[in-house]
Amino acid sequence: MRSPKEAGLGGESSSNVERAAQILLLLGPAGKEGMQLRDLTERTGENRSAVHRALVALARSGFVEMPAQGRGYRLGSAIFALAQHQRRLDTDLADIRAAAIEVASRSGQCTYLMARAGLDVVCIEMLAGSSPMQTVTGGAGGRLPLGVGSGSVSMLATLDERTREAILDNNADRYALYSNWSREEIAASIARTMTDGFSYEIGQMFPDIGGVAVAAPGRDGTAAYAVVISAHKDMLTPPNLAAFAKIMRGAVERASSTAAATAYR
Repeated sequence: MRSPKEAGLGGESSSNVERAAQILLLLGPAGKEGMQLRDLTERTGENRSAVHRALVALARSGFVEMPAQGRGYRLGSAIFALAQHQRRLDTDLADIRAAAIEVASRSGQCTYLMARAGLDVVCIEMLAGSSPMQTVTGGAGGRLPLGVGSGSVSMLATLDERTREAILDNNADRYALYSNWSREEIAASIARTMTDGFSYEIGQMFPDIGGVAVAAPGRDGTAAYAVVISAHKDMLTPPNLAAFAKIMRGAVERASSTAAATAYR
């Protein structure tokens, strides 16, 4: 199995950094109640003292709040301050968000904006259509391994083969947690996406629900974002898939044109 470093995905993290990142990812969904040390220890698979040292270090920088009476550890205010700085780089995100809004309006379907995050994808925003659909991400803020779901498949299809294979290798053991997706099935879906120009899955994660997605390539041709429509399987007939994909491609192309024009001002 090739490492992210071998695939050009960045150097390998130290165990301390990985432990801290894992803790932050666990605390995000925990909300204001947070998580107890024993639960964090169990979920990370680390020993109690190592997890506690990481929590203390994160607390010193304001990334974690130490527990009040009856509560657990939770995300600190420094996390939210950093999130505000994200606005600076998100000219591209603002444009692709406009595309997602257009897709939701024109299709009438529940629409999601997804972003790449290391070996995962993150749901940035959910735009409810006429009938909100259940989603494996749990809505905005949810994460999935790259390869699971139509949005992440559409992004993988824009990557070079070496990077794509490394991501599939590194995520292979995680796929069984999501409706028993296999690496081979995901690879076949990527190949189909490269031919069709859009990705789709029907009933793979939920029996009556499917998704169709179009990636939003950046200036280097690889995708940082994807727009995803989630709909009842009865809506995802071949003609409708083609129609949805046409709406999505048009919206993404207009967003990309706007981003390019802004860059040259």
